[in-house]
Amino acid sequence: KIQTQWRCRDARKVRREKEREKAEEKAMIDKEKHEAATKIQTQWRCRDARKVKREKEAVRDAKEREEKEKEKTELEGAEEEERSKQEQDDEARAKAATRIQSQFRGFKARNQVLELMYLQQQNEALEEAEEKERFGGGS
Repeated sequence: KIQTQWRCRDARKVRREKEREKAEEKAMIDKEKHEAATKIQTQWRCRDARKVKREKEAVRDAKEREEKEKEKTELEGAEEEERSKQEQDDEARAKAATRIQSQFRGFKARNQVLELMYLQQQNEALEEAEEKERFGGGS
């Protein structure tokens, strides 16, 4: 009878230890998810702030360019003004299109990297859980 009670006590102790380990592991995963989400949110906020800044600079630069163009066209004449504006608009559109395309490609690539990292973390967690079951279940 004493041995049975002792074995039950040991079994409860092992069960509590496993439950505690599971709880710690879950808390750690939750903490990592929270940190990852916070990091992503921070990156998005910074991205948006940079975007707004670039837009303001683009507007300011556009205004400056327009003022310079007005002065230039007054000296050169209406025909040259029309040609140069058209060329600049085409060039600006081409640059803007290239910039937008490159930003979108970068955005997609970063998302793919984040997705791969997330999948890798999940696989590692599953492998650890399987190892624990294999080695922990036999004793």
